[in-house]
Amino acid sequence: MIYVDLWGWFRDFHHAALQNGDTDRIQLVSLYDQAWTYLETNPQQALSLLDQGLALANQLDEPCWRLYYEYWRCECFLFYLEDYPAALDLAVRTVVEARKPEYELCPIKARVYRVLMDTYAI
Repeated sequence: MIYVDLWGWFRDFHHAALQNGDTDRIQLVSLYDQAWTYLETNPQQALSLLDQGLALANQLDEPCWRLYYEYWRCECFLFYLEDYPAALDLAVRTVVEARKPEYELCPIKARVYRVLMDTYAI
């Protein structure tokens, strides 16, 4: 069994971006941090920030961040917006995407599978 440290990956990525002065990748982290502050109080604003993060991950060709933002979009639909059909649709699409080789070592992958189970359980 392999232990996956999602938040260690997150911090290491942020630290490397800061060290390299990579403003785009710093923004990639910052968009999640901003979204987190709105999840409970304004989930629509949080979703908008998560969408921006996903677009930036696509632009930067960062597959693990793409999966990361898709996961959090699922969480937002499921637990904060309570839009169960949207959550299920996105969770299924994200799990299918996560099976591609470019995501094999992404630390968010297990959570992607878990959120699909959560959508069926609710």
